[in-house]
Parts: sequence; structure tokens; C-alpha cells
Amino acid sequence: MTAGHERAALVRMAAAIRAEMSSVDRVIAEMGETLNRHTEKRPETVVVHGTGGMIHDFYTGIEKAVSVVTPALNGIESGGESWHRDLLRAATLDLPGVRPPVLGDATAERLSEYLAFRHVYRNLYAFNLRWERVKELAAGAVSLWPAVRADLDRFAGFLEASAEAAGG
Repeated sequence: MTAGHERAALVRMAAAIRAEMSSVDRVIAEMGETLNRHTEKRPETVVVHGTGGMIHDFYTGIEKAVSVVTPALNGIESGGESWHRDLLRAATLDLPGVRPPVLGDATAERLSEYLAFRHVYRNLYAFNLRWERVKELAAGAVSLWPAVRADLDRFAGFLEASAEAAGG
């Protein structure tokens, strides 16, 4: 790969990560508003399901940001039964001379709960979701996002600095 192609690939990865961060920012804002509006013991099923969908989107956006990095810098290919767990684990690896961790260990550990919920959300009917659990996860996502965002921002900065070094 030429230096120009390498630089362009790094810039694209950083831009894709930042685009996902922006989308997750919107999801988090909506989730916070929903939690503030719905303080009743059990709101309508559509609210529970919609909030569950936002939790799903929260994790999916993070996974999309992390998976942008994977083929080029991690060697993890999509597919297989444990791919999603493997991706989250790979994101915590420090690969000296290649890249720093994409996510911190503590951040990834907390995100594993959202990976598990995403599977549940995809396989349950809306009326089977428990509001208390959905509410707890939504509030947790709102409080977890700043740490995840900081990890992703730091990594996107690393990609941008690497692109600058490759171009110069």
C-alpha cells in the first residue's frame, strides 16, 4: 500500500468512527429525554420497546465504530458465532507498533452487558421486555457514553496523527 493510500485509509477510519460517535450522541440525547419523560412504573409497551431499541442502537453504533478498525488493524474478520464478543475483546488489546487499545478494559467490560441485551432485544417480543431492566440499562448507557466517547475520540485522534505521519 502506498503512503497516500495508507493515509487515506487512516483518515477514512477516523471519519467513520467520528460519524458513529455523532449518531450515538443523538441516541443518548433521545434516551435521556425518554427517561426524563417516562417516570411511571411501567409505561406503554411502545415506550419500553422504543427505549430498548435505543439501547440496541447505542451498542450497535459503538460496535460499528470499533469494527471500522478491525479488518485493517486487528485481523478479526466478521462472522462466526463469537465474532461480536471477539470484536469487543480485540478492541481492548494494545498492539505495540500497530495501535493502542480502541477501548479501555473497564469500558469494554461494561459494554458486554449491552452486547448481551442486544441479543435479548432481537429475540424477545416487545411485551416481554421488563421496564425496570430497560430503564436501568438506558440510564447506564447515558452514564457510560462519556467514557466510551472519550476512548473512541482518543483512538480517532491516534488514527489522524498516524495519517499525518504517513503523509509527511
